[in-house]
Amino acid sequence: MKWIHTLWFWVIAISVSAQTIDLNYSKINYGQPTRYLTARSLALGGAGISGDDAAMGMLHNPALTVWTDSLFHFYAGMALNQLQEDRSFPYYDNFGGFVDYGSYMFTSNRYYDFYGIIGSRLPFLRSLNLSVSTGYIPFADFNYDYLEEVRSTGFGDALLAYNLFNSSGTLYAIPLNLGMTAYRGRIFEYDLSLSLGLGLHAVVGSLAQNWRIRVKDPSLEHLAYDIRVKRSLQNVPLRPGLGMQVQLGERLHLAGSYRHGYEIKFSQDTAVTSLPLDRDQVLSYPSQYNLGMSYRFQNILAARLYLDWSYTNWADFKDNWNENLSFENTMTVRAGVEHIFFNQVPFRVGFNYSTLRESNNYSQAMLALGTGLHLAQIRLDVAAGISSLRYFQQDLYDNAHYGQISSTEADRVKWNQFYGRIDLNYAF
Repeated sequence: MKWIHTLWFWVIAISVSAQTIDLNYSKINYGQPTRYLTARSLALGGAGISGDDAAMGMLHNPALTVWTDSLFHFYAGMALNQLQEDRSFPYYDNFGGFVDYGSYMFTSNRYYDFYGIIGSRLPFLRSLNLSVSTGYIPFADFNYDYLEEVRSTGFGDALLAYNLFNSSGTLYAIPLNLGMTAYRGRIFEYDLSLSLGLGLHAVVGSLAQNWRIRVKDPSLEHLAYDIRVKRSLQNVPLRPGLGMQVQLGERLHLAGSYRHGYEIKFSQDTAVTSLPLDRDQVLSYPSQYNLGMSYRFQNILAARLYLDWSYTNWADFKDNWNENLSFENTMTVRAGVEHIFFNQVPFRVGFNYSTLRESNNYSQAMLALGTGLHLAQIRLDVAAGISSLRYFQQDLYDNAHYGQISSTEADRVKWNQFYGRIDLNYAF
């Protein structure tokens, strides 16, 4: 069982360097924060904290809660996240010269989520545009699947075993946002309006992980194992935040927001009692700052430009199971353009660029498109986005377990991600 202990510590002890990073372990241990909640948000590259979409207040800026023109509005939607992973190893000719990378594992997995948002402009204190919103939204994604065939070297290419692991589950947030228009007046020749917002996320959910070697060669039965771990929240993490938005005239909006850090405590439940699960895992997540602006051009087409900048203090992140873990602060730039045509059909295009918490030597970009349909009080929006990332990582399963030569060089890993969103907005 000694090698099972080694595997377990390998899983939780993420190695971070300029040369290699472990994005899959980072995702299943710490999650991937939701970046694009609704279809409109995805189509604009996640930009819009200074816009006119109350749904953006769910993640970033609670001051946008005031953008509710009705007594009651309702969002419901479905999110699709697809991850394609291609792993390849370097190989050389008989003289030791590098030839190319040879792919040995390719997976493509889809993960679905649903979300709902409700909001209301309260009938009292109308001069303040007092508004409230809540919902049930994906907050952090821990889903990941890995499947690798192990085959004999030389002639025959016999199937020896399957190396598998998967992580399933999403943490959800139940947000409560309150927004109000605190000031209206004039500055120079511009009408000025200041909106303020307070928000609180309550995080809920549970996760599961499964680590397996499924042996196909009877002589290797001693290598087979099946470890199943359930991760349950032992607290209800609360993440407070505040935001503001300034309207200068009819065209220019400026905004800023702050989200405080929060702490998650996981308990681990598994049938393998020899694993080191004698204490809860405590994760301390960082704070985040956001700035944004939007501008509506003066022409016959209602064109809008959205620009956002976000900074997250990932260097403050802590894991009590891995005190040597060192993440880096990240920066994200989001940009989106939206055209509203004469028939009220929008066309949206967005771009998102962010550095990675695992190492700022790596970055990820995403490009998205979207449109929609407005029919009286009903709005249907759809969007799709793609991104690609290449990084290097050591072999996840040591070939020496199967009597083969251990890989001494890092694998090349390609992640291609596809995002899809479709949602319905109804205002009463």
